Parts: sequence; structure tokens; C-alpha cells
Amino acid sequence: MEFTGERFVSTLNEAVISYEHWHRYLFATAFVKDKVVVDIASGDGYGSHLLADSGARRVIGIDVDPEAVDNARSVHCRPNLEYINGSIAAIPVASASIDTLVSFETIEHVDSDLQEAFLKEAGRVLTPEGTLIISTPDKRTYSDIPGYQNAFHVKEFYVDEFLDFLRSRFRYVELLGQKVFSGSYIWPEAGGDGRFTEYAIRPTENGFVPSEETTKKMVYALTLCSNFAPVPSYASLLVDSEDLILGQKDEMIAAGFEQLALKDAHIALKDEHIVLKDRQIRAQDEVIARKEQEYEKLRQYLLDSQHHIEKLEDRLRRRSVKYRARQGRVVLRQICHATRDLARLARRDPGAAARRLARLRSFRPKAFWEKINFAMLHNTQLSLCEVYDCPPLDQTPRISVVMPVYNVAVKWLSRAVDSVLGQAYDNFELVIVDDGSTRAETLDYLRQLEGRGDSRIIIQMNTENKGISAASNQVVALATGAYVALLDNDDELRKNALYEVARAINEHGPDVIYSDEAKVDVHGSIKFPFLKPDWSPDLLRSQMYICHLLVFKKSLFNQAKGFDSRFDGSQDYDLMLRFSELTTRIHHIPKILYFWREIASSTALNPDAKPLSQSAGLNALDQHLKRVYGPDAHADKTPYRFVYDARYPLSGNVKASIIIPTRDHSELLADCIHSIMTKTDHANFEVLIMDNNSREEKTRKWFISVTEQHDNVRVIDAFYPFNWSKLNNHGARHATGDILVFLNNDTLVISPDWLTRICENASRPDIGVVGGLMLYEDDTIQHAGVVVGMGGWADHVFKNCPSAHFFHPFLSPMLTRNVLAVTGACLGISRKVFEEISGFDEDFIVCGSDVAIALKALEKGYVNLYSPYVKLYHLESKTRTSYIPDVDFEMSRKAYAKWIQHGDPYYNPNLSLESLTPVLKDKKM
Repeated sequence: MEFTGERFVSTLNEAVISYEHWHRYLFATAFVKDKVVVDIASGDGYGSHLLADSGARRVIGIDVDPEAVDNARSVHCRPNLEYINGSIAAIPVASASIDTLVSFETIEHVDSDLQEAFLKEAGRVLTPEGTLIISTPDKRTYSDIPGYQNAFHVKEFYVDEFLDFLRSRFRYVELLGQKVFSGSYIWPEAGGDGRFTEYAIRPTENGFVPSEETTKKMVYALTLCSNFAPVPSYASLLVDSEDLILGQKDEMIAAGFEQLALKDAHIALKDEHIVLKDRQIRAQDEVIARKEQEYEKLRQYLLDSQHHIEKLEDRLRRRSVKYRARQGRVVLRQICHATRDLARLARRDPGAAARRLARLRSFRPKAFWEKINFAMLHNTQLSLCEVYDCPPLDQTPRISVVMPVYNVAVKWLSRAVDSVLGQAYDNFELVIVDDGSTRAETLDYLRQLEGRGDSRIIIQMNTENKGISAASNQVVALATGAYVALLDNDDELRKNALYEVARAINEHGPDVIYSDEAKVDVHGSIKFPFLKPDWSPDLLRSQMYICHLLVFKKSLFNQAKGFDSRFDGSQDYDLMLRFSELTTRIHHIPKILYFWREIASSTALNPDAKPLSQSAGLNALDQHLKRVYGPDAHADKTPYRFVYDARYPLSGNVKASIIIPTRDHSELLADCIHSIMTKTDHANFEVLIMDNNSREEKTRKWFISVTEQHDNVRVIDAFYPFNWSKLNNHGARHATGDILVFLNNDTLVISPDWLTRICENASRPDIGVVGGLMLYEDDTIQHAGVVVGMGGWADHVFKNCPSAHFFHPFLSPMLTRNVLAVTGACLGISRKVFEEISGFDEDFIVCGSDVAIALKALEKGYVNLYSPYVKLYHLESKTRTSYIPDVDFEMSRKAYAKWIQHGDPYYNPNLSLESLTPVLKDKKM
């Protein structure tokens, strides 16, 4: 054979093949008896032939060069030997089918990406007990030997670097080395300190004899790798001469062994000590890993126990006589207020009163009782901090606080004005337009205010009422500031509100700014905080969550052409929707800066105070959806006040592929498939069942039955160790749909349009992953979106809460909203996005990759979505244990690190991450 720089070719006799290359194959023969062997980069095949001739059950030589493969086939023929064209990045054999994988002097000829690909392929093709034998030049030594530099070497390794590379995939890695003389030998390294057992020979007139010479430099690193058990240390004396190859009869070699026996025994003792230490360290590592796993299980158990205790305490409170009495008083007070408001409305507008009575037919007792119980069980009062952090600002932009006024009581109007004039930030103006008030006290107060001569106050009086949108446009037109802040005439700003706005402008330069808010009652008590997420476009299409405080650039307002009187009552909602079409520079200040007054004429206390607002908001959203997504997009009503349902265009040609991994549990899977087939209104779909080593005969019979019964159901063999990510990636490769839906086998469909909702949202160009509302069997929530950082890792907010539209400091679980991630128990994604982000990360085994894939989509510029209309039961933990391997924790730590450090943008930082139900970290804000 002749060495070309990349492989050996059959132009030379085997007798003159380089000793060091031949001896590596001779060494490998100790590991091939009765084994299935693959020889990577087999060249013209002499090495594969040697392995096949040494007792291997089957040898497959693989080379990237078809010419080399053809030549090997013609030269070397044995029944147990074959040659195949392939590469190190795509080894053409089945998974877990190879006992021994041999790769000599190959990996240095490819770049880092292909080296990583080869290591992944090696892990795939080897059986759990399999062994990898691999060698590469020692860069530190090899590059110093004259004439050894090789232009075909793309990336060489230092020995320590090579060992780290292999240990990233294999648990046990044994290092041996090789050195070149007239003869060649292989020795095991002992601790990496330069001392090693060395067998050397030198030529003399009487043949080859043992040499006393020692050389401390390794030329080739030869390693044995396994995941099954520690590989033994092998030392082989490989002697080459015309009449002696590995001669057991050679007395000189025997004498050499005798001379080295004592030395070997000493080193063996040291090696044994090292092995013992390694075992002790490994044992300690395993104990630590088990302890960490047990700790995590105990922590989760503690959280679950706390939630269970809270449920029991709540149940006990609700059963007490005292609680029932308080509950009755609260209900009676609610009924009295509603009756009084209805009587007033009947005197003013009998038709509106009749319509309100008609709505009682859609009364939802469950949601009503949840609101009553929440108000009774939670202290909604806030203690506000009066000490503010107000360092100097580089820029002090002028902020115009604009306030249309109409017939408001002076006691509320004066508080609104005073809250502006008392701001900690002083570069502002207060612009007021009275929209034709007829109330004398209102007009007198405004004239008195105008007479103060305060240059910060601008007041204009209209002689007739033009309506809220016209008056608002008029007051913004009078503003001279670059930024405009909206203030209702009966509400209040917190003292540091404008300073926080100015700080946000300095730090972020946004086009739109909004803050958290709270209610203030007629007695001045601050309560019912509303702590919002950062900018969430899909939440805005479900509810006008921005609300107060809202600040925007005046130039953006002019670009949007101001308020539109067609949407009076929800004019600010329409404006915010149009802002979202013009900019994404929308910044949230997670602080309560605005107090919304609870009086009878305000929707803060009475949602029915402005009956036209609901329909105006619905029309505004409908127009927005049509502008952005086309004429087929529209807005629907919901059972909840001021909550809307945005619907998006969906072609009937969009096909969904539902991928369900399973191992036996055929009864559970049968219920899941039946619910899909009988309750799904989107007809164009297929179901791919990923059979992961099912063993029960009844499961195999059911597979046959279900595929015969349904043309759109397939069973895909996935016969390898359980890996949730790998199973779903495998299914995606077989899927033919435009939308991929990854579904657990322990789920049941509730809402017939669940798949339609997933498809219409996943088809949107801005959406990454889509998840839905998953319920336990008792109709409490199992999943309503994932908060990264909750519980230290990531968890389901609202878990164990009722599946109802109810009040608390965060959003309702019945609102569509953007989230960082959703559960993999039901996860939809378009094939385009799935392929763009390279699917699930198969380094995750059991859990974590569902969150990781959502975070990858986010990093690519997509937003992820939770929809309460995608509604299923999730019979959690019915098909698998709670065991989570250590690698999943480590991978999750890396994937979640950024969001755990900086916070989940779709969850308010003032909410506790130790509670699955949204509660304040601290009542003092």
C-alpha cells in the first residue's frame, strides 16, 4: 500500500506498511472476537480484512471514497466482510447495532463540526455495551517531528483536548499511546505524569532485542471508550521482523518481560491505586448526583404539599359558619349595589336596563363565586413606599399630561390635578380641555385653576360636548412635549410616575410606555394591584391590558392620526392597536404608577358603566385584525366583559401531523386517539404513533386495529432507549403535515376547535410555538403557560387553580397571551419554524426540551403563544415515572440561564416565583 496523505492504497505489499498503522489494527483484534465491527475510513480495506480474519462475526468497512470501496471489495473477500460507501457524519448502519467501532487516523482530517457529528454518530450506532477504539496524532509531539507534518490534517488534538472531547460522549475513556522505532509498541498511560510502562525493541545483528532506551514523547494517542463499564488497561508488545510477528516463541521478548516484571508489578500497584481512587471519585459523584436528584424531588414534593395544604385550608375556611356569614354579607352587598345601579340606569335609560337584565341569562355562577372567594381570602390593600430612587437623568424630556374633562366632581378632579402638580419630576405640563361641561362646580374649579397663573397648566374650554375622542385629539394637539401621558379626570398619578417615565425614555428610548396600576376607592384606599407582563401583542388582542399609565410619542400619535370617534368608549384600545401596527418599541415599567378611581361612573368599579365600550372594543379589534392579517381575520365575542377572541385566516389545505410517542398503555392511547377522531373539527390531519419499544401483545394488536380502522393513523417503529426529544424529531421526519403537533398519549380533547386554533396560530408568520389550556380530571388547571424561573427552573403558572375567569394580581388564565414557553404535552409549531431551529435538542432525555425549543424560537425573532381555546385534559404522570436524569437538569440550567437571571418578560417581576398562583412578593410596593 502507498500512503497518499489521507488513506492507504493497494500499490505496496503489506510487509512494508508503516508499522505504527498496522500495529493499531493488530491491537484492535483483541476486541473483535464474535463481534459486529465497523471500520471507519477503511481506505482500500487491508485493516478491515485483518479484523475479519481475527474472529469477528461481521466487519463493515466504511469509506467516503467510492473508488476505495470498490477496490477493497475486489481485493479482500471474506463471508463476514463487506465494504460500504459512507462518511463519519452519516454512518450507514442501524442505531445500537455495532459492538466495536474502529477509527484510526481519521478524525484529524475533518473540521470541528464533523468531529462533533462523528462522536454523535458513534453514540448512535454502538450498542449500550459497545466499544470505540480511536487514535489520532498527539499534536504536541507530531508537529515537532521533521517530515511528519501532514497537509491533509485539518484539526489535530492535544492529548488532554482529545480526552475531553471523548469524555463529552463516553463515560469511560482509557488512554494508551504509541511510539515509532524500527519496531512499534503500544503502552498504557499512568496518570499523565510522564511515567509509563514502555516496551521497546531495537535491531541488532542477531535480530530484534528489548531496548533499555526510553522516550517520554507520545506520537499517537490511542483510546478505548465505553459507556457500559470501565475498559481494561491493555499493554501489547508488537514486534515486527521478517520471521517474527508477535512471536510468543521469541526468547528475547520473554527475557525482556522477565526483566521488566518487577517494574510492571510496581506500576500495576500504582495503577490499581489510581483505579481505586477513580472508582471512589465516581462513587462519590454518583452519590452527589443521587442526592441532588432526591433534593429536587423533595423540593417539588414540598411545593405540591404546600398547594395541597392551601387547598385544604381554603376548604376548611369555606365550610366554617363565620366564613359563610361573611360570604353572605359580601354577596348581599354585591346584589344591593347591582340593584341600585340597575335602578339608576332604568331611570336614565330603560332600554339599557332591560338589556342588562337580559344578560343575566348568561350569568356564570362559578366565575362569580371565585371572585367573591378571592376578595374574601386575599388582602388586596397595598402599602405604598413613599421613598423613591431618583438619580439624576442625562436627558429631561418634556412630558405633557393630557386630561379631557367632562362634568366630573371637583373632589376627584382636584385630586387628579394635585397628583400631577406634586410630581417628583418637574419638566412637565398639564393640558386640560373641558368638553362642554354643564356642572357648575367643575367649571368654577377650572376657572380658578386657570387663574393661578401656573405656566405648567394649559386649559381650554369647549362650549359644546364633542365626545371623548374629539376632546382627546384636541388636548393632545395643545401639548408641546415630545411625550404625551394620558390621565382620566377622576384618577391619580403616583408621585414618581413621570420620573419613572423619563428614566425609561433615557434608558430605552421607546415609542410607547405603560406601567402597572392599582385601584383607589372613594376613601383613598389603594388596592387590587394589576401587575402586567412586558409587551405582549396577542394579549392586547385579547384584552386592553395596557390601560393605565399610557405614555406615547406625540409624533407617533400624529402618525396614527389620533383617536377615532367611531370607537368612543374604547378609543384608547383602538389607538393602542394602531400603535402596535406602527412600532414594536413598546416598554413596560413594572411599577404601580397609576391609581384608577372606583366610582359608579367608572368601569374600574362597574364594568357596565359604559355599555357601548364592549362593542366599540370588539369593532376596533376586528378592524385591526383585518388590517394586519387580511379580510378573513376577525374578532369574536367571549363570555367575559372586555375580553375578545382574535381569529386568523386558515386554509383548509393546511395539514396537521399529530405526533404521539408511546410505550404500551394501549387503553390510555386508545382513549386519546378516540377523542381526536371524534372531537376534532379540523379534518386535514394525520396521527403518527411513535412506538418506543412496546412489549405487550395487546398493544401490537391494537396498533394493527387502529391503522386498519383509520387511514390517517400510522405506527412508526422507534426501537431505541427512551428519549422524548429524539422520538419527536423522529416523528417529525416521517410527518407530511404543514403544522406539527406534539401530543402526550395521556391527553383527551375537550374543545372541538383545538386543532383549528393551533393551526391558525402556528401558520402566522410571527408565531413560534403554540400551547393550550390543559386540565386535570377535576377541571383544575394543569397548564396555562410556562414561567421560566418559577420554582427555580420553569413551571406552570395557575397550576391547580380553577379553570375560570377570576381576579388576582396578574392576568386571567382565560386570556390568550404570549409566553416564554409551553408544555410539550401539547405543543404546535409550523414545519418551517421547526426546521429553522433544528427541532428538539436530543441532549435532553426526559424533560426540558419543550421549554428549550420555545426559547430557541424566541431567539429567532418569533413569539410563543398560549391559547385557552386549545383545551384538553392531561392525565399527567399516568405513563411515566417522575425520574429526571441529571443531564436534563444540566441542559436546562444552560438553556434557561439568561431568563432566570433577567426574569421572564411575560411574568411580572413583582410576583413571587415560589407560588404557582400569582401572588405579590411583598405587599409594600
